Amino acid sequence: HRSNASCLSGLPPWPTESPPPPQGVIVKLLVSQGHGLAGASAQYYDAGWQTIPGSTDASGTLVTGIPTTRGNLTFRMTYAHASTDMAQNVTSNPIVTFQTAHVTVELRDSAGNLMPDGEGTGAVQYYAGGWRDFGTTTGGQASKELLPLTYSFSMNYAFARQEKGGQNV
Repeated sequence: HRSNASCLSGLPPWPTESPPPPQGVIVKLLVSQGHGLAGASAQYYDAGWQTIPGSTDASGTLVTGIPTTRGNLTFRMTYAHASTDMAQNVTSNPIVTFQTAHVTVELRDSAGNLMPDGEGTGAVQYYAGGWRDFGTTTGGQASKELLPLTYSFSMNYAFARQEKGGQNV
Protein backbone atom coordinates (compact mmCIF):
# COMPACT_ATOMS: atom_id res chain seq x y z
CA HIS A 1 0.00 0.00 0.00
CA ARG A 2 1.14 3.54 -0.76
CA SER A 3 1.09 6.65 1.35
CA ASN A 4 2.15 10.20 0.60
CA ALA A 5 5.59 9.29 1.94
CA SER A 6 5.86 6.63 -0.79
CA CYS A 7 7.59 9.08 -3.10
CA LEU A 8 10.79 7.92 -1.39
CA SER A 9 10.30 4.58 -3.08
CA GLY A 10 10.06 6.17 -6.49
CA LEU A 11 6.28 5.77 -6.72
CA PRO A 12 4.20 8.91 -7.25
CA PRO A 13 2.49 10.24 -4.12
CA TRP A 14 -0.98 8.97 -3.33
CA PRO A 15 -3.49 11.58 -4.49
CA THR A 16 -5.02 13.67 -1.75
CA GLU A 17 -8.74 14.01 -1.94
CA SER A 18 -10.55 17.31 -1.73
CA PRO A 19 -13.55 17.34 0.57
CA PRO A 20 -16.80 16.92 -1.33
CA PRO A 21 -18.73 20.12 -2.02
CA PRO A 22 -21.60 20.88 0.36
CA GLN A 23 -24.62 18.74 -0.46
CA GLY A 24 -27.20 20.88 1.31
CA VAL A 25 -29.00 24.06 0.40
CA ILE A 26 -26.90 27.21 0.79
CA VAL A 27 -28.49 30.38 2.18
CA LYS A 28 -26.70 33.69 1.47
CA LEU A 29 -27.04 37.28 2.60
CA LEU A 30 -25.42 39.92 0.38
CA VAL A 31 -25.20 43.66 0.94
CA SER A 32 -26.43 46.07 -1.72
CA GLN A 33 -22.93 46.19 -3.27
CA GLY A 34 -22.95 42.39 -3.65
CA HIS A 35 -20.46 41.13 -1.05
CA GLY A 36 -21.35 38.88 1.87
CA LEU A 37 -22.66 39.96 5.25
CA ALA A 38 -21.85 38.02 8.42
CA GLY A 39 -24.05 37.46 11.45
CA ALA A 40 -27.49 36.82 9.95
CA SER A 41 -29.64 33.86 10.95
CA ALA A 42 -32.01 31.81 8.82
CA GLN A 43 -34.98 29.47 9.12
CA TYR A 44 -37.02 27.39 6.72
CA TYR A 45 -40.65 26.29 6.84
CA ASP A 46 -41.41 22.57 7.21
CA ALA A 47 -44.63 22.06 9.22
CA GLY A 48 -43.49 25.08 11.25
CA TRP A 49 -40.40 27.31 11.21
CA GLN A 50 -37.20 25.30 11.62
CA THR A 51 -34.02 27.07 12.71
CA ILE A 52 -30.94 26.55 10.56
CA PRO A 53 -27.99 26.19 12.95
CA GLY A 54 -25.30 28.86 12.85
CA SER A 55 -25.20 32.22 11.13
CA THR A 56 -23.86 33.62 7.90
CA ASP A 57 -20.07 33.80 7.71
CA ALA A 58 -17.92 36.65 6.36
CA SER A 59 -18.84 35.65 2.80
CA GLY A 60 -22.53 35.82 3.73
CA THR A 61 -22.90 32.04 3.42
CA LEU A 62 -24.74 29.59 5.65
CA VAL A 63 -24.47 25.95 4.54
CA THR A 64 -27.46 23.88 5.62
CA GLY A 65 -28.19 20.19 5.95
CA ILE A 66 -31.39 20.61 3.90
CA PRO A 67 -31.31 18.20 0.94
CA THR A 68 -31.47 19.85 -2.46
CA THR A 69 -34.17 17.37 -3.43
CA ARG A 70 -36.79 19.07 -1.20
CA GLY A 71 -38.37 21.13 -4.00
CA ASN A 72 -40.24 24.28 -2.99
CA LEU A 73 -39.39 25.68 0.45
CA THR A 74 -39.86 29.02 2.16
CA PHE A 75 -36.84 30.57 3.87
CA ARG A 76 -36.64 33.40 6.38
CA MET A 77 -33.57 35.60 6.80
CA THR A 78 -33.15 37.66 9.99
CA TYR A 79 -30.68 40.52 10.16
CA ALA A 80 -30.56 43.63 12.37
CA HIS A 81 -33.74 42.51 14.20
CA ALA A 82 -35.82 42.34 10.99
CA SER A 83 -36.90 39.34 8.91
CA THR A 84 -37.99 38.70 5.35
CA ASP A 85 -39.24 35.53 3.66
CA MET A 86 -38.53 34.01 0.24
CA ALA A 87 -39.96 30.91 -1.45
CA GLN A 88 -37.69 29.00 -3.81
CA ASN A 89 -37.42 25.64 -5.55
CA VAL A 90 -34.16 24.34 -4.07
CA THR A 91 -34.04 21.41 -6.48
CA SER A 92 -33.63 23.73 -9.46
CA ASN A 93 -31.59 26.36 -7.54
CA PRO A 94 -30.05 25.26 -4.22
CA ILE A 95 -28.57 28.69 -3.44
CA VAL A 96 -31.12 30.96 -1.73
CA THR A 97 -29.89 34.56 -1.87
CA PHE A 98 -31.21 37.48 0.14
CA GLN A 99 -29.90 41.02 -0.33
CA THR A 100 -29.98 44.12 1.85
CA ALA A 101 -30.67 47.70 0.79
CA HIS A 102 -28.32 50.59 1.50
CA VAL A 103 -30.39 53.05 3.55
CA THR A 104 -29.41 56.67 4.17
CA VAL A 105 -31.25 58.94 6.60
CA GLU A 106 -30.64 62.68 6.25
CA LEU A 107 -30.77 65.60 8.65
CA ARG A 108 -31.49 68.84 6.79
CA ASP A 109 -31.84 72.44 7.89
CA SER A 110 -34.87 74.65 7.16
CA ALA A 111 -33.39 75.60 3.75
CA GLY A 112 -33.12 71.92 2.77
CA ASN A 113 -29.34 71.71 3.10
CA LEU A 114 -27.60 68.78 4.78
CA MET A 115 -26.79 69.73 8.35
CA PRO A 116 -23.02 70.19 8.83
CA ASP A 117 -21.48 68.55 11.89
CA GLY A 118 -20.60 72.00 13.30
CA GLU A 119 -24.34 72.65 13.65
CA GLY A 120 -24.84 69.38 15.52
CA THR A 121 -25.43 65.75 14.69
CA GLY A 122 -28.58 63.70 14.81
CA ALA A 123 -29.06 60.30 16.45
CA VAL A 124 -31.04 58.01 14.15
CA GLN A 125 -33.10 54.97 15.13
CA TYR A 126 -35.29 52.55 13.17
CA TYR A 127 -38.16 50.37 14.37
CA ALA A 128 -37.83 46.58 14.03
CA GLY A 129 -39.69 44.99 16.93
CA GLY A 130 -38.47 47.92 19.04
CA TRP A 131 -36.41 51.06 18.45
CA ARG A 132 -32.90 50.13 17.29
CA ASP A 133 -29.85 52.33 16.89
CA PHE A 134 -29.16 53.18 13.27
CA GLY A 135 -26.25 55.57 13.72
CA THR A 136 -25.26 59.20 14.13
CA THR A 137 -25.24 61.64 11.24
CA THR A 138 -21.97 62.77 9.72
CA GLY A 139 -22.31 65.65 7.30
CA GLY A 140 -26.06 65.34 7.76
CA GLN A 141 -26.27 61.66 6.79
CA ALA A 142 -26.28 58.26 8.48
CA SER A 143 -26.25 55.01 6.48
CA LYS A 144 -26.81 51.33 7.22
CA GLU A 145 -27.60 48.10 5.36
CA LEU A 146 -31.10 46.78 6.15
CA LEU A 147 -33.34 44.09 4.72
CA PRO A 148 -35.70 45.63 2.13
CA LEU A 149 -38.83 46.15 4.22
CA THR A 150 -41.00 48.98 5.54
CA TYR A 151 -39.57 50.72 8.62
CA SER A 152 -40.25 53.70 10.84
CA PHE A 153 -37.31 56.01 11.47
CA SER A 154 -36.64 58.61 14.14
CA MET A 155 -34.18 61.47 14.37
CA ASN A 156 -33.13 63.02 17.67
CA TYR A 157 -31.64 66.49 17.23
CA ALA A 158 -31.38 69.48 19.60
CA PHE A 159 -33.46 67.77 22.32
CA ALA A 160 -36.32 67.08 19.88
CA ARG A 161 -37.44 63.87 18.20
CA GLN A 162 -39.15 63.45 14.86
CA GLU A 163 -40.53 60.13 13.57
CA LYS A 164 -41.42 59.08 10.04
CA GLY A 165 -43.34 55.86 9.55
CA GLY A 166 -44.01 53.64 6.57
CA GLN A 167 -40.69 54.17 4.81
CA ASN A 168 -40.04 51.47 2.18
CA VAL A 169 -36.37 50.69 1.75
